[in-house]
Amino acid sequence: MPRPQRSRITGEDGSQRTLASGPDAYDCITMPQANAAAPGVLVLGLGPVPADVMAVVERLMAGRGHSIRDNADTTGPAPCGTDGDILRGHNAHFAHLAHLAETSSPSPQATAPRHTAPTTGDDPTLPIGDDGRAATSATARIIYIECDAFAAVMPPAWHAAIPGHWLRAHPDDLQTLLRHVGHVVTFRQAARLFPSFWGPMLGRVMAARIAPRTPQGSSRTVLLPGTERSLLLPEIEAALIDEGYTPLRVAPDDLNTRLPRILADERPTMLLSVNLQGLDAAGERFRLLQACGVPVALWCVDNPWHLLSALRTPWWRETLLCVTDASFIPALRAHGAQHVLHLPLAASPHHFAPVEVNAQCPPAAYDDTSGTPLQTILFVGRSGFPDKARFFAGCRVSDDDLAAARDLLDAADAPRQPDFHWWTERQGLTRLWPDKTVRTAGYGAESCALLRRIRYLEAACDVGLTVVGDTAWRDHLPRLHDLRPPVDYYGTLPRLYRQAQLTLNVTSLLLPAGLTQRHFDVWMAGGFCITDATPGLDIFPKRLAAEVSMSHPSALPVLCRRLEDDATLRGDLAAAWRTCITEAHTYSHRLLTLFAALDALDRT
Repeated sequence: MPRPQRSRITGEDGSQRTLASGPDAYDCITMPQANAAAPGVLVLGLGPVPADVMAVVERLMAGRGHSIRDNADTTGPAPCGTDGDILRGHNAHFAHLAHLAETSSPSPQATAPRHTAPTTGDDPTLPIGDDGRAATSATARIIYIECDAFAAVMPPAWHAAIPGHWLRAHPDDLQTLLRHVGHVVTFRQAARLFPSFWGPMLGRVMAARIAPRTPQGSSRTVLLPGTERSLLLPEIEAALIDEGYTPLRVAPDDLNTRLPRILADERPTMLLSVNLQGLDAAGERFRLLQACGVPVALWCVDNPWHLLSALRTPWWRETLLCVTDASFIPALRAHGAQHVLHLPLAASPHHFAPVEVNAQCPPAAYDDTSGTPLQTILFVGRSGFPDKARFFAGCRVSDDDLAAARDLLDAADAPRQPDFHWWTERQGLTRLWPDKTVRTAGYGAESCALLRRIRYLEAACDVGLTVVGDTAWRDHLPRLHDLRPPVDYYGTLPRLYRQAQLTLNVTSLLLPAGLTQRHFDVWMAGGFCITDATPGLDIFPKRLAAEVSMSHPSALPVLCRRLEDDATLRGDLAAAWRTCITEAHTYSHRLLTLFAALDALDRT
């Protein structure tokens, strides 16, 4: 058939893509049984020109090609049809998986992970979904699977060009096919075009490739991608140990090497990723874990739409998506998220438990940084999140929108705040993924969050304020006289919270109904937290929340005076809050909620 010129197709996400062609548009995967009685080839996606994949398969069947197993150290592509070479691997991750499969124990019995269709075991008859035909590994050497949505838009000449002896299989037959073929050829672009169709299948291929035997017995290991400086991992690890699990922290850069070996040895209870750490944008690691029957939970501690804007395919919809702010749940479900769980932040008794205070060291005594007494109110925080300028590069909001937002910030009786949801409505955004325009709404919300934080801190200056944070606060707060550098989170900060009379929290407008770590850490450390009246406080008893919160910066001086004048009230509130946090809001409580959600999903 004539080669189309720059064929284009509408992908699953509605975008138009130009189709790649030529033999170098394909990858080849060698299966563990390739050198045994498994001469067949399975083709996953024919591509726009069947003649291209035919040439790849013919060279492979003739023994003139090499697979990624044979060139594991190569991270770049090589043309399939040049000098007898078949593409060695489309990225370093793929090549790593293929190479590491050599260290596992190959078996003709491929993994049969949970949530996959049952297969017919070792029956050499390969079930084929075309006209009821069936073929054996001896008579039908070439089997292919194609996406109906792709085939439906191909011209008649494309269908006519498919060799008559190539038999089309149904996707449900994949697991059986993988037991009886020596090689799998994939059209590399297919997974980008129709990721919901191809993603799970490619995961099963790699699961069979790197972990051909299902490990025996259950594992109580929980994989935690992250480094020594990763957010929340020390708290989560301590809570996992308390609940009888074994946390296994793996640096994201090491996952390509370690994940295949881990899966070859055991099936962890789950992989828990905080803010998408350790999971690639295309979802290859998720698909591998899914195929091996390992649940994946994403805990979005920050704005979930900001995090998801970095992803290219919709694999995240199939994870257990945990959010600290419940107000995001309706929109996430509307965008296809199948399992969403409200999982707020919590306290860690191991890191912030109250400490005994020497009688000569009262709460307002000297801190551990400068030797100067703290002011009445302590605020600990940055003026903006790391890499803020890079993340919001190119984002702009109109002067009219910003003026309307400032009016809401100024009004003590404003019906709502100019938070992230307000900005999405103001800009008429209904599609929040995969478009990155959602970051513009986040830019507006973050700009207003800084203005709002400044107004609370200006009000605190009238009472007496110590800020522990970056030097940019000097530009934002000309009346601030006590600015101190950041301190160690686990070492010094708990003592500061204990020593301060009042610690102020101002929740970011990026999380309209969120909470911060201060809502938990301050009380756990034996301090006293006052806060803006974020809707996220609804997880606590109403009376406790009402006693320590304010709806506008103008209410801060009144709240401070009331707490200073009534020592009994202050003491009773501090004790009640510590009891509330300890009994219902530790990271052990959150993990129990998470495991219960996973169990419920497993039962369904």
